[in-house]
Amino acid sequence: MFCHQYAVRVRPESGFGYAWSSQYVFWRDFLAQDVRPELCCLPQAVAQSVQRQGSGKALSSDVMPFYVHFNALCDVRNPALYKYPFMRLVMTPPMEIENLLPYAMQLCVIDKTANRRWVSPLQRGGIAPVHAVQPGHLILLTIRIPEAGFEKCEGTIIETNDDDEYPTDDDLVMTDSQGIKLALKLHRMDIPNSGGRCRRISIYAPYVMVNRTGLKLFYSSKGFFKGVSAVAGQNPSSNTPLPPVDSHSGRTSSSASLPSNEFVRRQTGLGTFVIKDDDSLVTRPLMFSFGSFDFRNRALVRVADSDWSRPLSFDALGSSSEVVIPSASKLADTHLGIEIEPGRGRYSHTRVVTFTSRYVVKNMTGVALQYRTVYNTSSAALLEDGERRPLHTLHRARRRLLTIAAACADSSGKPVADIRKAKWSSPFSIDDVGRVYIRMPVDSSVHDGGELLVKVDIIMEGACLFVIMQREDRYWPYMIENHTRTDIVIWQYVEKQQHSDQRQTAEHSLMGQHTQLRSSSAAQLSSSPSASPPSSSAHTGGDSGTTANGERQYVVRAGESLDYAWDVPTAQNKLLVISAQGSTRRVSLQEIGEQRPFIYGKPPMPPRRGTGSSAQQAASSAAAKRAI
Repeated sequence: MFCHQYAVRVRPESGFGYAWSSQYVFWRDFLAQDVRPELCCLPQAVAQSVQRQGSGKALSSDVMPFYVHFNALCDVRNPALYKYPFMRLVMTPPMEIENLLPYAMQLCVIDKTANRRWVSPLQRGGIAPVHAVQPGHLILLTIRIPEAGFEKCEGTIIETNDDDEYPTDDDLVMTDSQGIKLALKLHRMDIPNSGGRCRRISIYAPYVMVNRTGLKLFYSSKGFFKGVSAVAGQNPSSNTPLPPVDSHSGRTSSSASLPSNEFVRRQTGLGTFVIKDDDSLVTRPLMFSFGSFDFRNRALVRVADSDWSRPLSFDALGSSSEVVIPSASKLADTHLGIEIEPGRGRYSHTRVVTFTSRYVVKNMTGVALQYRTVYNTSSAALLEDGERRPLHTLHRARRRLLTIAAACADSSGKPVADIRKAKWSSPFSIDDVGRVYIRMPVDSSVHDGGELLVKVDIIMEGACLFVIMQREDRYWPYMIENHTRTDIVIWQYVEKQQHSDQRQTAEHSLMGQHTQLRSSSAAQLSSSPSASPPSSSAHTGGDSGTTANGERQYVVRAGESLDYAWDVPTAQNKLLVISAQGSTRRVSLQEIGEQRPFIYGKPPMPPRRGTGSSAQQAASSAAAKRAI
């Protein structure tokens, strides 16, 4: 705005019903030290009444004025500043309220000095300019969050005219319908280009709990100087926020009419938190706070009727770990993943605590599968092709092992899970990040060789381990080539270790049952003509059998090759045993390069040319001995 000779008046848009300000703004006024940098606009009816009665009468408390703050941005070192307005005037509200909560709220700003009350709704992530107050007055703030079930709020002082008698507060205490308190935080900053006279008050939650497990989680807080206390905003039946209350009727509205909110982190310019509304049932975020600030504060979590977890700390930013929740029966545990991250952008004061499934199993093999843990001998879960399911409950054991099998078919041909009829594969660990190959027994109608090679990729993303199973028909992990003139037999060497621990003994007994089941199925496969490993018939040779210890053997014919994968992928030391003509040797396939030669018995020499067969020579020599 360029105005050298005239003063300026301001007003809001005509639709708001305010008149022009009674004061003027002239650019030379901002060169003085005692300038009044604000203008007041009154409603149209009040402004006309003031003009008739005179401006000396004080305004009533029912009148809501509109204050605008001015600030001049200029270079005071410029000597031409006092002759021509080389400056930029910035208009700002006296105060702004910013909502950094995952829910919308109802604001109520009370100016105790002028005895005025300003009420307005504020959406999540929005900023509400407050033009009804003046800097330097005693101002109170109270809010309501109907969508989260918080209807009561203790007023807090956000602006004061006497710091000694009325100091400003940094907390905003909310109370839910059960009387449990939630302490929200306030952050103050100067409005940009306001000259330090106007404030922006940001309301945020210290922690936001995001449940992405699909389970009903319950939270509680535990202070260092006090016991376990409940968390505000939880329903007695789940961890979703309390149902909102209709401000007109005062009754609780039905949850079906509410939009379901998902608290998702995205890379946006506005910050980390983006809440999307849809019609699906998604657990909404829960605002959380401790009673007092202490690094020794801890939180507890449980699932439905389970026991409480160990105390958790939310101060380790950027950490991803596992949460083990013991069940009431003490036989199994619920495994969840927890990820603690700070908000980004303007949400940096809030810490986002995300609970996810620790294990997620996905089937990409092209056939329906059934899976179970090794220690679960009563039931199995069905996993269709392309389906993804979380794995929450696991039996207590030293290692977490999973086994898979092809799904069985019922009378109508529909795939079902049947633990008794299934041919289970060797177990594999779901905690070892990387790739492992599993030999899964299948019917000849599914694969010609009677076995299906499954490539299992275990990938960690945040605090979640994805177990992705894919079918591998082309490349096997190893190829055994026999360039000798004798047949060799290979099998995997499995160490037999004795453990004195009772739990490990029980674990190995369960493993023995599973090995017997796998050995019996392998014996059935070895008795059939299709017992050889599945691979291309052009370069694969040999039959398979079983040793006395249940170890599966493979015969590699002379001049042929064999595609191979470990039969027991959970073995700590994977060694391959090579046997030829009574000589054996253990070889590690991880040792790449030329190794020490393997010496075995020499094969019989072939017969010389021009002589008879070996049988005729043996018969003639025996007759000669008898004659002698």
